[in-house]
Amino acid sequence: MQIQLEHLSKTYSGNVQAVRDVHLSIQPGLIGLLGPNGAGKTTLMRMLATLLTPTEGTARIGNYDVRQAADRRQIKRILGYLPQELGLYPNLSAYEFLDYMAILKGLHDGKARKQRISELLEMVSLADVAKRRLRGFSGGMKRRVGLAQAMLNDPQFLIVDEPTAGLDPEERIRIRTMLSELALAGGRVIILSTHIVEDVAQTCRRLVVLHKGQVRFDGAPEELAALAEGRTWQMTTSGARPEHLAIASILPRAGGIEYRVIGDPRPEDHATPLAPTLEDGYLWLMSGLGTKETALNLLRS
Repeated sequence: MQIQLEHLSKTYSGNVQAVRDVHLSIQPGLIGLLGPNGAGKTTLMRMLATLLTPTEGTARIGNYDVRQAADRRQIKRILGYLPQELGLYPNLSAYEFLDYMAILKGLHDGKARKQRISELLEMVSLADVAKRRLRGFSGGMKRRVGLAQAMLNDPQFLIVDEPTAGLDPEERIRIRTMLSELALAGGRVIILSTHIVEDVAQTCRRLVVLHKGQVRFDGAPEELAALAEGRTWQMTTSGARPEHLAIASILPRAGGIEYRVIGDPRPEDHATPLAPTLEDGYLWLMSGLGTKETALNLLRS
């Protein structure tokens, strides 16, 4: 299945443009959608999930057009969606919640529904707490229940919006691993929307970066990291912060404060060059030190 976005835009009342003229062609696999809060990621996901109608342009999910009412019904049959905020019923158990959601999704055969729910509870490592009420679940457990409900109809197209936000490192790794395994099954398009660079670094071979509703980067993680080649430095100072540079990290040392910085240091900074990471490339792209075009020109030179 292929997903094609053409001139996709969304403008809210007050002439607020959340998504502007997005063009993307998405093949099966796991693609990371990265960007700061307010970049337009959730609006884009909601349009693809048929929850919002584009103001301009369109998106085709396989053979279906998100702007057509009949097509939207067909898209929902092949779609799995884990929104940023999933409404759970705290008095239901994990099994009861999934059973309810499965009925809403049209899984009316009781035997087949029970088998599917059992499979998914095993997949998300919640089989042993299937009868526990959701109000007693941790944040990570709730996100895993949410992922299970998104997979009930074995979707060809899966959208997960900020699945690891607010989770501890162990739960983040667990969720990332599940998504990677789902992608390895083949034939399925998975869009992982997040503002956490590490999540996409560990799972995705293709990244799309949104900023102010526009695509600022589309490529492999190593290509994004390479945007900061020759612009990533380490410097130690006991004086003022290097405000003329973008600061990636700060670490106290015996001789002063060690900074990892992005940009063009001055000779008096006594900066030492470093190999850039994905986070450095992302910071270079988003900090205003360079646009996508100038950074790509540097990469090609």
